[in-house]
Amino acid sequence: MPVAAGTVLELHRWPVKSLAGEPVDRLRVDGRGVGGDRTHAVIHVHKGQPRRLTAREAPRLLAWRASYAGADVRPDEPPAPVLTAPDGRSFGWDDEALPAALAADLGREVTLRRDVAGQQDLRDSVLITVQATLDALEAEMGQPVDLRRFRTNVHVELDAEPFAEEGWEGRRVRIGDAELEVLH
Repeated sequence: MPVAAGTVLELHRWPVKSLAGEPVDRLRVDGRGVGGDRTHAVIHVHKGQPRRLTAREAPRLLAWRASYAGADVRPDEPPAPVLTAPDGRSFGWDDEALPAALAADLGREVTLRRDVAGQQDLRDSVLITVQATLDALEAEMGQPVDLRRFRTNVHVELDAEPFAEEGWEGRRVRIGDAELEVLH
């Protein structure tokens, strides 16, 4: 028996972890998650170890945009994204000037990493958000909440109560041709 039925409202992918991403008309999904989602990351050295730089540590990352220019991205072969700086300059991922431009803007040395398996906080996942829950959160906070804050891949409207998805752990969700297990 279905848990809920509904409509997909928005689809997004985030080519570079912690940078602004792009809305898309369709997504390809496999066991790794959404094709091209967070397959690239900006790396910095923290306590002597290289690690992914996030917007929590460098909020300025959110002023940069990453895009595959609407390409139909296969999960096993994501192309190199194009990054757009806050000042409008564009850089291909393989552009030798990109690390220096990021470093100058972020105020720290960085390197770049590509991993077709994805570099999500929770590996092999697709992030789904629900409109009723977003509406309830906005009502609770007394102000609008920008959906981009959640870095969602699939935003849906369902015939379910707000926060109903909290009880769906272990269940399966079908979105288009993809069947996904709800992890949490």
